[in-house]
Amino acid sequence: MTTNMDRPADIAGTLRLTLASPVFPKLALLQRRHSLQFSLSVSAAAVGRFWKLCPALISQQFGVLVAPNVINRSPGRLLQGSATPNAKSISYRSVVYYVAEAQQTQTTLENPQSFDFALLSDSKPLNPVFSSFILVAVYKERSRKEESIIMNSPLGSPRLMSSASPFRNKVPTQMRRCLPLYLAIVGVFLLIVNFDWVLAIPSPTAVLRRQPKAPAVPGSTFPQKIWQTWKVDPLNFEERDLLTAQTWTQKNPSMRYEVITDANEMAYIEDRYGPHGYNRPDIVKFYKSINLPIIKADLLRYMVMYAEGGIYADIDVETMKPFHRFIPDRYDEKDIDLIIGIEIDQPEFKDHPILGKKSMSFCQWTFIARPEQPVMMRLIENIMKWFKAVAREQGVALGEVQLDFDQVISGTGPSAFTTAMLEEMNHKTKGPKVTWDQFHNMDESKLVGGILVLTVEAFCAGQGHSDSGNHNARNALVKHHFHASNWPSRHPRFKHPAYGQVEDCNWDSECIRKWDENIASWDHYSENEQSQIIQDVENKRIAAENARLEQERQLQLLAQLP
Repeated sequence: MTTNMDRPADIAGTLRLTLASPVFPKLALLQRRHSLQFSLSVSAAAVGRFWKLCPALISQQFGVLVAPNVINRSPGRLLQGSATPNAKSISYRSVVYYVAEAQQTQTTLENPQSFDFALLSDSKPLNPVFSSFILVAVYKERSRKEESIIMNSPLGSPRLMSSASPFRNKVPTQMRRCLPLYLAIVGVFLLIVNFDWVLAIPSPTAVLRRQPKAPAVPGSTFPQKIWQTWKVDPLNFEERDLLTAQTWTQKNPSMRYEVITDANEMAYIEDRYGPHGYNRPDIVKFYKSINLPIIKADLLRYMVMYAEGGIYADIDVETMKPFHRFIPDRYDEKDIDLIIGIEIDQPEFKDHPILGKKSMSFCQWTFIARPEQPVMMRLIENIMKWFKAVAREQGVALGEVQLDFDQVISGTGPSAFTTAMLEEMNHKTKGPKVTWDQFHNMDESKLVGGILVLTVEAFCAGQGHSDSGNHNARNALVKHHFHASNWPSRHPRFKHPAYGQVEDCNWDSECIRKWDENIASWDHYSENEQSQIIQDVENKRIAAENARLEQERQLQLLAQLP
């Protein structure tokens, strides 16, 4: 049941009764029998009183809502009569009831909100029993066109009307009036509860103004840190060290730069590997016990890279390109855990008694890693195990161990680093065993077991061996100046009194062959012949040194000319 309000002086509302109405069961029966549709128009002031009288009205003949004063003649006039229409004689398609206030003796209904309307005039005095109301029955046969319009309207279908009526009867008027306010309050509450979700919805203007996201810079998934170790902090660097160090910050301005010094190295190790870090007291104790600077330098770089990740470079290494150039475009850097380069690629000397262990090695003066790589920890533990074995063999404490050049190279330097990397590759890959053969004469980088191996030009250009090219090569990334690499002077290596060190040949095949021949024939000479050979070699060395100095002097004079 719904109410459509009009002017109080005319018709305040329309009550439409349907099949489902519990108040008018007789009318429902009448509608089913004769396909009738009913609507009731009533003023606002009379609504409350009308419903009090409904039971009395329903008790009338056959249930048609009639009062003693009933229209039984012209549908357009209000006349007094007593006849009650018989349900069986009703042949009209609809019945419309209008209720007007008794005080109004003449009322004009101007287009009330119902299916039909009639002009009420010439009304007679009303029956005292119904002093406040008069029921007017207007019978009107509809044309087919009118019926079609009604049946196609939202409430024209009897089924729709009957289905909606129970809800209309059961919803109080005050609640219907306040329903929009209730819905607004509920909407505001839901908006507040889900405020974070609302904020996440981008505004149309923001979507239109949004710029396409720039692609990630290669290398950005690695820790953005540059690590170096040296005797003093950067504020006290010599000029040569300062210049090489500045290349890293200039080429990579967004990366953090840090130097671990002799003065603060123990504080760093105790913080990272002590009880509040990885809780490895064995590593902390071992580092405190050793005294050889080169062993501590090698071990410290591995410990830093395990704990921190990022870029490590010796203090005398200059970078020529920013870090994002270190990773070729064809790789997905998420597949890369470490980036290393080839240092020496001379496998033809793998059986040489002196050069063999150094003939195939990866560079460890510059490398990049993600933090907590297992290979770094295994390298640390292997060094500790090896060094303790050397101490037992020499019968001395860890702080008193002495090592020669080759022992350093094979124990903590490039040879140890290479062995650990090859073991890691074999551990992570399936199939044939990974050997140095896969990296010999390599023209382009390779990714094996999460380790990206760059060509020899990348980190070791300009060495004069291993087909390393020069620093102007497109793939050259860093330049090693070697001014801080004076540790070999403190660790003896084999040096012949007449022919010197085989390393001086710098992997030149003819020089090494001749050196080997001279060493092999040395024992066949007498002592006098050996002394003469030594003197001749020394004279040649002095002459060559003087020639070199003279050449430098001439170059300086040419530079001073206008």
